[in-house]
Amino acid sequence: MELVTYILIVVVLFLGGAGGFYVYTSMRGPRKIEEILKLMSSGRHREALPELQKLVQEDDRSMQGHFLLAQCHQALEEHALAVVEFKSCVRIGRWDDQVKEIAVRRGLARGLLEVGNLNEAKNEFLILTTLEPNQYENHFELGRLFHRGGIHQKAVKFLQTASTLNAKHAEAFNLLGQSLYSLKQYHEARAALIRAVQLKPDLKPAHYYLGLALRYLNDLDWALKEFEIAEKDEGMRDKALLAKGMVLLDQSNFAKSITEFERGLKFAPAGSETMIQLYYLIGIAAEKNRDVHKAIASWEKIETIKPGYRDVRDKLRQYQEFRTDDSVKDFLIMNTTQFEGACRRMMEKMGFQVLNLNLNGEMSITAVGTETDTKSRNRGQKTLFYIQRDMLALPEKLVRDFHESMREKGAMRGIIMTVGDVMPAAANYATTRPIEIMDASAIVQHIRAAMN
Repeated sequence: MELVTYILIVVVLFLGGAGGFYVYTSMRGPRKIEEILKLMSSGRHREALPELQKLVQEDDRSMQGHFLLAQCHQALEEHALAVVEFKSCVRIGRWDDQVKEIAVRRGLARGLLEVGNLNEAKNEFLILTTLEPNQYENHFELGRLFHRGGIHQKAVKFLQTASTLNAKHAEAFNLLGQSLYSLKQYHEARAALIRAVQLKPDLKPAHYYLGLALRYLNDLDWALKEFEIAEKDEGMRDKALLAKGMVLLDQSNFAKSITEFERGLKFAPAGSETMIQLYYLIGIAAEKNRDVHKAIASWEKIETIKPGYRDVRDKLRQYQEFRTDDSVKDFLIMNTTQFEGACRRMMEKMGFQVLNLNLNGEMSITAVGTETDTKSRNRGQKTLFYIQRDMLALPEKLVRDFHESMREKGAMRGIIMTVGDVMPAAANYATTRPIEIMDASAIVQHIRAAMN
């Protein structure tokens, strides 16, 4: 009897203790969560962390525990740890009013952006566009990620949706315009970028890309105005000045384009692609402006920084004689009156009597002459000359047009003299016609004779 009584007492005590423990733990949980939420709401996330860590250690499948722990880490900018906890929520996947899937995936997407995991961030934002299709931010972030990755076709799709859902989001229109520009859809890019600067006039990248689009649409004066606004941004001043100089180059305003390119050099990072482009275009503009010394100096600078860049070596090779021979340098930079006189002397030194001489623009001259050498079988025969001091390679079309001019002027022979190279098609065309082409290597001796 005593044994039975003893057993009953033990059973009652055990059940009572177990029940009390159950009541205690069931009351402890909610109270603990409430206390943690109070700490978090008052910004005391560092104090809340150990309590939440204990909570998930006791129950690894606690959705609320992992979710609150992720929020704490995110508030403390411990983004990698936040990502781990958000992923735990996704793995458990028991969504309720306390832990909603949208909130978890938003936090996870932001965390992935912070740690630089852009591919996974894209996946999360893609899911969010299906969970809340009318939320423009998800479409914008997805579009921005595709734009950043250079996948502009997809970027346009999501940025167009974002700008439709929020017609006042300047950055959405800005990136949309940039992606459309990259896809060479210049009219559409212009429309998007105009909207961006209307919404946010100080958005300098939008002004820059608007200028680029306008340049391709040949609205050069407007493009210049946009680049002038963009250059006020220190971060993109070098690129804006580069673009501004290119527009001036398009307008054949060579001297002013050189000024803008040289301004750009003051801001371009040393050794950067922008710096090299600036030097290259200074050379192009100077060449067109017949400032051979500046052109050569710019290309030589590029060769020391980035050997083999574009056609710099070819240009330096073309100018090899001009880099060392003062008479040839003078021929390239002389004014139009001096150029005309030098050409006349050159033809006379070659044994021709000049009958008519016509200056065609700044870079070429056409003349008709007759050979005076009594020993030549061509004596008295009319010859048409074309002398060019532009370093551009001689094209076939020019030779064809020259041949037609020979017929019109009754010239039996033609001589084309150029300081540049000769395209193979042009040389082939001339071989079957009474046309002689003298390239840079052949014309030098005649220039020297005329200049001395």
